[in-house]
Amino acid sequence: MPLAQVIGDLVETAIGDGIFPGAEILLARGDEILMHKAWGSLGTSPDLPLETGMVHDLASLTKPIATATLLLLLHDQGALSLDDKARYYLPALSGPETTEITLRQLAAHSAGFPASIPFYDMFTSAKAAWEHLHTASLLHPPGSAVLYSCLGYLVLGEIIETVSGTDLDHLFARKISTPLGLASTGFRPLAHGITPERIVPSASKRAGRHLLRGSVHDSSCARFGGICGNAGLFSTAPDILAYARMVLGYPPYVLSHEARAAMMANQSPPGQIARSIGWEINLPGSDASCGAGFPHGAIGHTGFTGTSLWIDPQTQTTVITLANRTMATLAADAAPLRAFRRQLHRLAIAAH
Repeated sequence: MPLAQVIGDLVETAIGDGIFPGAEILLARGDEILMHKAWGSLGTSPDLPLETGMVHDLASLTKPIATATLLLLLHDQGALSLDDKARYYLPALSGPETTEITLRQLAAHSAGFPASIPFYDMFTSAKAAWEHLHTASLLHPPGSAVLYSCLGYLVLGEIIETVSGTDLDHLFARKISTPLGLASTGFRPLAHGITPERIVPSASKRAGRHLLRGSVHDSSCARFGGICGNAGLFSTAPDILAYARMVLGYPPYVLSHEARAAMMANQSPPGQIARSIGWEINLPGSDASCGAGFPHGAIGHTGFTGTSLWIDPQTQTTVITLANRTMATLAADAAPLRAFRRQLHRLAIAAH
């Protein structure tokens, strides 16, 4: 059975089960795009089809694609070292035990920060939210355990802005999206000329607003103005593929070989969930989001809005999933979506 039909059956079953109204899947191997197709709808009223090449809110895919990549780029340039202390660049970071946090630990989710804080509900200004973050207590000593943390990436984004002297939006545009030709990728897309009609909507409970189209879904990022290290990046499947090709070592070479290797290398303490600089790593027994059928050594990440990117350096396989799942559910624990992702990646890697 053709690959597009097999994956199409899986996606259409997921749509019928209410996991998401629509999804766009791009599967590539090396230079070859094996499949790129969209199914379903935007989930709006009146309903419209979800089409390939539309702009999606990437949610936490911002962490590896923007924040970790910019961190490694600054490391390549000698502007910082991964083992520098975070407080050297951010003296305001004054919570208990934060003196020992390194940039490497922030990037690999072992700094000890809690997973999240409801900044949008707790504070009415970005200033107050930043002040609270800077004094947040750790849940464990830096470097002792892995805990996925949006807070760590908020801090990391702030440090990148301090070191570079510019905000993440402009730095990403100048150093990543322009060299790679990512014409539809960036923060705050409406401010950069992308029309609402091109943007896939997301649903949110924030401040009584149901439909977001071009405004960031992540409430913490919204409190910080829509540009932060945790979330806020918007992109298309073709742009994400161009980025993934760079990670796999295809020109243009935005990052050095050493920096790309850091994206593949496990940075976690022994016995902990495998994390690299920015990414989840699929290792034996890791229960990664790609599922057991995907190659060991592959790196990937997911986003709350329904996004996913997995890259396997051995087979040169890239799997991009852009599903508008918040238009179906806002549940944080989306077990059916996790099961769909595992099945999708098993099918993708079996394709020849």
